[in-house]
Amino acid sequence: MRLIPTGPGKDEGLSSAPEMSDREVLKAEFLKAAGFGHARREPMGGDASTRSYERLHAADGARFIFMDQPPALESVVCPPGATPEERLALGYNAAARLAAGSIAAFITTAAFLRERGLSAPRILAHDAEAGLAVMDDLGDGLFASLIADGEAETPLYEAAVDVQVAMQAEPPPDVIRADGLEWPLLTYDTLALKIGTDTFLEWWPKFAGLPAFGADAVAEWDALWAPVWVRGEAGASVFTHRDYHAQNLLWLPERAGVARVGLIDFQDALKAHPAWDLTHLLQDARRDVSAELEAAMLGRFLAAKPALDRAEFLADYRALAASNAARILGRVFARQALLGRPPVQGLHASHLALPGAQPGRPRHGRPEGLVRPACASRGPRVSAPTTAMVLAAGLGTRMRPLTDSRPKALVEVGGRTLIDRVLDELVAAGVTRAVVNVHHFADRMEAHLAKRTDLEVLISDERAQLLDSGGGIQHARHLLGEDPIFVANIDSLWLAEGEPPMETLKRLWDPAAMDILLLLVKRGHGLGFEGPNGFFMDADGRLTHSVEAEPPTPYANIGFGVLKPQVLDASPKTGPFSILPVWHELQKTGRLHGAVMDAFWMHVGDPAARDAAEQRLGQRLP
Repeated sequence: MRLIPTGPGKDEGLSSAPEMSDREVLKAEFLKAAGFGHARREPMGGDASTRSYERLHAADGARFIFMDQPPALESVVCPPGATPEERLALGYNAAARLAAGSIAAFITTAAFLRERGLSAPRILAHDAEAGLAVMDDLGDGLFASLIADGEAETPLYEAAVDVQVAMQAEPPPDVIRADGLEWPLLTYDTLALKIGTDTFLEWWPKFAGLPAFGADAVAEWDALWAPVWVRGEAGASVFTHRDYHAQNLLWLPERAGVARVGLIDFQDALKAHPAWDLTHLLQDARRDVSAELEAAMLGRFLAAKPALDRAEFLADYRALAASNAARILGRVFARQALLGRPPVQGLHASHLALPGAQPGRPRHGRPEGLVRPACASRGPRVSAPTTAMVLAAGLGTRMRPLTDSRPKALVEVGGRTLIDRVLDELVAAGVTRAVVNVHHFADRMEAHLAKRTDLEVLISDERAQLLDSGGGIQHARHLLGEDPIFVANIDSLWLAEGEPPMETLKRLWDPAAMDILLLLVKRGHGLGFEGPNGFFMDADGRLTHSVEAEPPTPYANIGFGVLKPQVLDASPKTGPFSILPVWHELQKTGRLHGAVMDAFWMHVGDPAARDAAEQRLGQRLP
């Protein structure tokens, strides 16, 4: 028995009751030898493993945690260097690379984390062979409980993301050691990922009353998932907690920096892909993490790790999150239910489906209905903007004489004003509030906009000075809020031929990877604009703006897009200025993206273009 006695004081003896089991006698003797024999023992809720916990209350009021992990209740762990065949023969824990009944994994990992300034419990006494340990009590401030009680979640999640960055700051060792114990830090490899994902195949059909997957379906399942598993192993380069979510994180506000986050349940730690812990944190099956919070935290993580390729990282994040969802459906939900155990407390049904798919409803009894939508999804769960900035303050000089007595926004095309056509598109896309800037014939604009009852219209007054695109958005900043917004010019119309353009913007908007997403049209697929000003776009949708005629740019900007209003906050400019410098700064960091619309664009910039647009719309001139 290996003990580190630093308990609350000298123990004078402990008699065991006649009814005590052998395990209880062993636990009592361990506590006595460690100096905790007189502590009051309070049972605590367990977790999904064979471990159990008690809170120890010392006479002086100090509290400690007593862990009991009977090694015999679990299958063996994975020996370093074991082949896939050997691991499969040894059982689930070896194949999936779980710590199982080894308390040495917890003790050594706790020390590894503490040495890096993170808040894992100190181990005060242990008998690793027997599976017993006494440790610090980090309190009851679980993130999930605090948020349920009204605590602001964003600061907690920001701190949790910062801990991830700290965990990944250095390459992990092959072996971690503490107090005479050692534990191999193995790789979350293809086999381990496959074993987790495949529990869906085994358990979900039984739970859902579906036929078992046949050999062909299993082969297709493997083929669909194999690239995800291979990418997961290839990227396995950082220390990974492996079960990093709001019910395993405790808030310690009296500490500083990353030490404010208490860490528990980390004994299954491995070397894994940098995205793995984030999939648990931000696509948590136990609580709802909003799309906005997820996107903000992914952005925070990526900003702290500029060496990562954003597009590759987000693709891996999404694919690994889908793999984890399959694991949760199979092992955590269906298996627990079929074994007569309640599933993990608080498991959210809304997170049991792989993104874009119905849980347990594979098409024709095949897995592709689950896998293909998850792997094809471009971004994390994202809510569409509900606020828009409509740039309508221009003088419309090229539209004269139509603008001699009215603003350009009130010029009619096909019997409807340009401003109303734009607002109609925004309302159809889910916008409930539009901020419209006014300058030329501002009174007439305000009177006209007051008639709109289908959305809230706020006026950004530029009567004193016309501020151009960048200055106009900056001037309206206080009206726009902090969430992403649509931005729209009033001189663009389109004839939809496939997916509506606003739906394209909503589908492709990914705030973790983008600060601006511009709606583009292919050259030759529009009317009324032939200038050289345009964009080149790479395979991941990142844009490069060009005003040169050679080489010709393949895409033109139609004046619609999605924008984070914060991109104007850092601008040193005041007064009138174009948004072009903002584009150019964002393209340097890969944060300026494009979405190509499947529609015919009509730019209404002058009377001739207005007439051509009306002709396209099949309308007669008034």
